[in-house]
Amino acid sequence: MRIFESIILAPIFMRVAFISFIFLLISHFVVSQNNTAVIFGKPNTDEVFAKTCSLDSSAEAEILFDKETIEFFVNDNNVYSIKNTYHGRIKIYKKSGLDRGIIKLVQKKRDGSEELIENIKGYTYNEENGKVVITPLISSSIYKEKVNNYESVTKIIAPNIKEGSVFDYTYTRITPFTVSNRPNTWYFQGAIPNRWSEVSIVVPGRFFYTLFYSGYMPFHIKEKKDTSLVLGENLVKAVKYHVVVKNSPAFVGESYMTSYTDFITKLEFELASYFPPEGGVELRFTETWDDINTTLYANGNFGERLNNTVFLKDVAAKFEHITDTMDKVNAAFNYVSKTIKWNGASHLYTGENLSKAFDNKMGTNVQVNMILVALLRRMHIIANPAIISTKDNGEVNEAFPLLNKFNYTVAQARVGGKDIIMDATERFSKPNMLPYSSLTKKIFVVEKDHGRLISYQSKEKRLEMKTMDYVFSPETNEINAKYTSSYGGYRAFETKNSIYNSGEEQFVKSLKNGNLDWQIENVVIENKDSLFEPLNIKYDFSVTNYNHTSDMIYFNPFFAHRYAENPFKQTTRIYPVDFSVPIEDIVLMTIKIPAGYKVEELPKAGVFVLPNKTGKFSYVVETENDLIKIRSQLSISKNLYEPNEYIGLRELYNLVIEKQAQQIVFKKL
Repeated sequence: MRIFESIILAPIFMRVAFISFIFLLISHFVVSQNNTAVIFGKPNTDEVFAKTCSLDSSAEAEILFDKETIEFFVNDNNVYSIKNTYHGRIKIYKKSGLDRGIIKLVQKKRDGSEELIENIKGYTYNEENGKVVITPLISSSIYKEKVNNYESVTKIIAPNIKEGSVFDYTYTRITPFTVSNRPNTWYFQGAIPNRWSEVSIVVPGRFFYTLFYSGYMPFHIKEKKDTSLVLGENLVKAVKYHVVVKNSPAFVGESYMTSYTDFITKLEFELASYFPPEGGVELRFTETWDDINTTLYANGNFGERLNNTVFLKDVAAKFEHITDTMDKVNAAFNYVSKTIKWNGASHLYTGENLSKAFDNKMGTNVQVNMILVALLRRMHIIANPAIISTKDNGEVNEAFPLLNKFNYTVAQARVGGKDIIMDATERFSKPNMLPYSSLTKKIFVVEKDHGRLISYQSKEKRLEMKTMDYVFSPETNEINAKYTSSYGGYRAFETKNSIYNSGEEQFVKSLKNGNLDWQIENVVIENKDSLFEPLNIKYDFSVTNYNHTSDMIYFNPFFAHRYAENPFKQTTRIYPVDFSVPIEDIVLMTIKIPAGYKVEELPKAGVFVLPNKTGKFSYVVETENDLIKIRSQLSISKNLYEPNEYIGLRELYNLVIEKQAQQIVFKKL
């Protein structure tokens, strides 16, 4: 049996980077053999009577016991299936934790089959008058809801749940096995502390899995041994894996953090190869990047969908007059993003024919982007589908070719020897500017002969330039101002989307509602429907928003647009800081000195530059005749900052806040 295990660990003293390696598990080994006597339906008095979590006194709840046994079997149709037997026990400490007494079990639908949740049982244990009172789960507290065509959810509501309750429950999940399926990822960590998290899997000899353990929590038990199991009428050789992680703290994220799945302690499974029961050659699955490419290119719900695109012939003809290749790409992207509406569903495979989505003018992400690929090919441009792992799904590790790590399909075009990556699901994204949710470091381009794993980084910034011209009216205690903002890159993308989704009228209304003490007039919005032009928003406003005495005026020029607080409050950082894209935030101001007043005090200029010039803040103040001119510019030039760069980044934002809080003081002549 060839079962490989990958261990992905991080240094305990500094959780900065993962160390990755693969080794072959040959012999039986055990690390810290131990067991807990947790029996379903039998309450533990100490657990029921406990008032706080011993791992974290502030915890609203904790998992006392968390165990899943994964087994393979042959069903009545002689098809392999996976059986998951689960036993969980959770303790509620606070009112805020009562929702954790609602267990939600997602059931996937695939290939005409659906996962089954069976044998649901449960008990709630409460302390009453120094005794443990047991309330059994009843059938009316279990119900199923359809989420979409691909998923449903079974909800289990703990009976008589309240502060101090312990909910003890068990169920069985049956997953129809179609060879390429795999056991669900097992998470040893979550949003609340976990005292005991255990997973056991018995793998038949004809299945060869790659097991990946990632995270920072050490093993309490790690065991592998040869065993056997009954499949149908046959007794077959198997290997059992048994892993326990003990006393896991709650996983606490940080601001500007990449997906928690990149850091949380978990165990993943990937099917490497399989021997059919009827005999014959070994069927291999995604052991190499070439395997992934071959699998996808020949898949009827992926590569083969691009073989019949006659329905796009007339559309392609509309762009025959365009000669420049990049202009062709832009035109095709603009057409698809504005013509084929994304229905909100995100998948790796197409499901239905592309022509149906085209006719309906609506489809999933993969259908929309496949139509874009097909149209580009019709326009004689080299184009291919490409797969990614979305931001919330975690990063792809180049060393481990795993098809299951990918969950989303985008489009690629080759222009001037360079890869252009596109996601046409968002109306106001554009070529080489993936939406935030799709931003990723690694992209696999599926090509006919040889796929490529490429690195990706958007060159687009989150660009915002604001200009404000202030004029004082001391007689009325008013400030009159002309405001202009110009948004580019991702700032334009998100704001254009907001205007499109809400409508211009509602957007203007929300603009006014967000500044209730302002009188906003003459609102002008330019380029709101343009894919490539910057978005400009202009308006006039007046406000009585400055402090004054009989002979003094105190005015903060950034009262309208400033960083009020530092997003980085912690003194230290565990995980990298992820801005997604570079940031350029520029503010230009002119303040006319009020008639009959002189400048008594001005903010002090300042410049702060991060090491290696990866970030900068400059604040410039100057006077010219009766005008005060201020320029504030924050530049964040990297997407990702490592924890050892955090202190400097924190100080940079402290300076921004300090400078933008400073006042101008005018004194009456």
